[in-house]
Amino acid sequence: MDVPEVNCEEAVAMRDAGAVWIDVREPDEWREAHIDGTQHTPLADAVLHVPREHPDKGATLVISCLSGGRSGQLVAHLRAQGYLDVHNLRGGIRAWVGEGRAIITE
Repeated sequence: MDVPEVNCEEAVAMRDAGAVWIDVREPDEWREAHIDGTQHTPLADAVLHVPREHPDKGATLVISCLSGGRSGQLVAHLRAQGYLDVHNLRGGIRAWVGEGRAIITE
């Protein structure tokens, strides 16, 4: 299945327009660095959590992780479940940091 990807600029524009942005990394990764305005749901929980919390399959979702691998898995899964407007952040938080964009640390 095709996994639609967006770059950092596109992801920000989508978030600013009302998209839900979900980071699927592990809790320790999240604490180390995350993007402002993202929701944290580890991948192991996301398969059940996302459909329960965001049942509208037409809602715009951006999914991210460290490099795009885990988030790509979730995007493919959600698309197979009928979600129409779900996108993977190309390159994940590594791409975000690589562009010099701000992160939050705990």
